[in-house]
Amino acid sequence: MENENKVNLKKTAVLYGLILGIISIILGVMYMYFAKEITSSTSFYAATLFVNIVIPVAIAVFFILKLRRKNGGYWGYRTALEQIFIMLAVSVVLSTVGSNLFNAAYPGLQEELMDNTRNLTIESLDSLGVEDSAIDEAVASIDEQREQIGNISAGQMIKGIFISLILYFVFALILAAIFKKEQPVFYHQEEENSSSSNEDVL
Repeated sequence: MENENKVNLKKTAVLYGLILGIISIILGVMYMYFAKEITSSTSFYAATLFVNIVIPVAIAVFFILKLRRKNGGYWGYRTALEQIFIMLAVSVVLSTVGSNLFNAAYPGLQEELMDNTRNLTIESLDSLGVEDSAIDEAVASIDEQREQIGNISAGQMIKGIFISLILYFVFALILAAIFKKEQPVFYHQEEENSSSSNEDVL
């Protein structure tokens, strides 16, 4: 029974990971349409932070709490880490593959976003009084990323996924430490006492 419950939890974690990955792809596409038109560097960076970090993390936490609830409201650190990482791993693989396929099919949208990123970066760094050499380096990095749009090989994609999985494992370690919830010792004792009482009645 316990093994069956673990399998069901893993299936649920995979399902939540798929949902999170699809949401990430949709958010990414919506972000590109919106961000390519932003003319303020402050608004641009705020939108980037909100769409790429705040919303995905909030949704991930929502699913984590649902996973813990499906586990009876309690799970140890190891169980929490396993379920959370499964969810995040499925999400990052799906979102990475989906995003790259979208960019390959519609490279123009990503190019417009990169052009706007370039202009806003120059404007932002210039207003901060950054040296021209540092600005040139930042612009060169953006231009390099722009040239790679739609041309990422399978090997590069796999390498990116592997690096992301390492980072997400570290993130899962942190989330598991935050959301673990051990069963109280008296929880098992009450169950045993209840079973003993039932046996005495019989």
